Amino acid sequence: MTDSGWLEGGWRTQHEECCRVGRAGGGLDLVLIGDSLIQGWGGPERSVEAAGAAHWEEFFGGRRAGNLGIAGDRVKHLLWRLEHGALDGLQPRQILLLAGTNDLAAGASPEETAEGLMTLVQVLRERAPGAQILVHPLLPRGADAADPLRAAARSVNELLRARLTSADRRARLLEPASFLLAADGSARAECFEPDFLHLSPAGYAAWGRALQPQLGSPPPAFADGRRRALETSWILAERQAGLIFFLILSGAALLGIAAGAWFDVFGGAWTLIILALWAALSAVSLGLSWAWPAWEYRYAGYCLRPDRIEIWRGLLWRKAVSVPCSRVQYTDVQQGPIQRRHGIATLVIHTAGTETAQAEAQGLPHALALEVRDWLVSQTSEDAV
Repeated sequence: MTDSGWLEGGWRTQHEECCRVGRAGGGLDLVLIGDSLIQGWGGPERSVEAAGAAHWEEFFGGRRAGNLGIAGDRVKHLLWRLEHGALDGLQPRQILLLAGTNDLAAGASPEETAEGLMTLVQVLRERAPGAQILVHPLLPRGADAADPLRAAARSVNELLRARLTSADRRARLLEPASFLLAADGSARAECFEPDFLHLSPAGYAAWGRALQPQLGSPPPAFADGRRRALETSWILAERQAGLIFFLILSGAALLGIAAGAWFDVFGGAWTLIILALWAALSAVSLGLSWAWPAWEYRYAGYCLRPDRIEIWRGLLWRKAVSVPCSRVQYTDVQQGPIQRRHGIATLVIHTAGTETAQAEAQGLPHALALEVRDWLVSQTSEDAV
């Protein structure tokens, strides 16, 4: 193991490792990025010695979170990593950033450090335009309040507080880490390693408890970004609905033919021809009403992500709709008698204008449709900031 806590390789190896985090699972909901203090959380797919690893599952296990922290990183290193694939393919809903303390230790002024962090936020926004960026204030360092680097960190935090929200309305500065300090301003020794910079396991536990309410509720398990097919019972329900429509339409046509024959409207020969055409069209229509749902089923589905719902459908004319949660005005769950019989429902999403002012996701399990409806409503109020 190296002094930086890396179990294998050097900095470039750690960057390459970070570029693999979360990719196999189709992306992440929460990305942690920064220096050794972030690296210290450990987490899946990281080969690092981490004081906070024992608490990862407790605080981040339900969030589809990934750790991209690398010990020793300054702002310039993070900028390089972002330019070389650190966030590619992840599409996070939230990004937690903590960096800057290494810049101060390397001689950067609070003004230079804050300016670098603002540039970093801008690049994060370019790389993840839909994410909420949560900037963590620099953690206190040093045994007491007189430590010069602690004073510099406070100055950086004050500069970030003055500039951040005006520069990016979806970026937010989190609460300062006062939980690491005693009433007199001295560092709580049990929360730090002997260098009074890196956190101990108890420090990570305290940090995790402070982070939870600021991160908000994790997305429900179904908002996992997985592509889902409709329930197979949707095929049978569509066939039954098609059969009912066929019986009504063909029955009405047959009655018309019978009435024409009764009143000799067509003549005997034409009546037989019309009857034969009716039989042929009825056979074709019945076959299509039976086969079409199974054909269309292969091209219909939906995907629930933490920030949006995606719906696709269509056999000849295919359509894919992506509805951001922030655009949802209200939702309905519709269930006709045939759908009730099969335990499925249609989720109808009404959005704010545009050509996708209404989107429908058919063939969902009824219980899931109700859960998604309630979740979309809650997301609307959370995202509309």
